[in-house]
Amino acid sequence: MYQVLTQRLRSSELPQHKAACLNSLRACRGAIDLITIADTDAICSEVKAENRNVRLAAIELLGEMPDDEQVVRSLQEHLQEAARDASREQEVTETAKLLLSMHAGTLVFGLMR
Repeated sequence: MYQVLTQRLRSSELPQHKAACLNSLRACRGAIDLITIADTDAICSEVKAENRNVRLAAIELLGEMPDDEQVVRSLQEHLQEAARDASREQEVTETAKLLLSMHAGTLVFGLMR
């Protein structure tokens, strides 16, 4: 299932297919553990897609992935870009929530010092 979804994500030009692949990867038990660096590159690139549903699906999937440097950087860059456009409020909210949850432990630990 994982291979089919990642292959379709890369090969499809249809936004509804890309969004469905991203959502399915997020929902598929164990799929996140199989995501490679190349897959992470592909998912991060979808945060910049023209289609809003694809962007949101990519953001939500990144939020489920380990918070490595590339994931965090992609979300931070997206937050800065999306914040400039009032019509992208939902993306800003979702991205900010994910970044906050990724760094909650760091923030709490820093406050306790």
